[in-house]
Amino acid sequence: FEALSYTWGPATTNSYHKIYIRGHRLHVTQSLHDALSQLRDEVVGYLWVDAVCINQNSDAECSSQVLLMGDIYFSALRVIVWLG
Repeated sequence: FEALSYTWGPATTNSYHKIYIRGHRLHVTQSLHDALSQLRDEVVGYLWVDAVCINQNSDAECSSQVLLMGDIYFSALRVIVWLG
């Protein structure tokens, strides 16, 4: 898998965009939307993105997953850094 590290950007209501993953709608920040749009044809295989792979509505899950992020990035075939 590949992993994406990106700047979250401002979290204002009108800065969110809808994306669809296997038919499920998810709201993402402008920065993540820009990154995914730009990288759409460059990623081969699976892409790990924290806002997608971690339930952002669960403080418990976020807390436990943050501890694993170093291992996730270390294990990735490639880490893509998006600064906007």
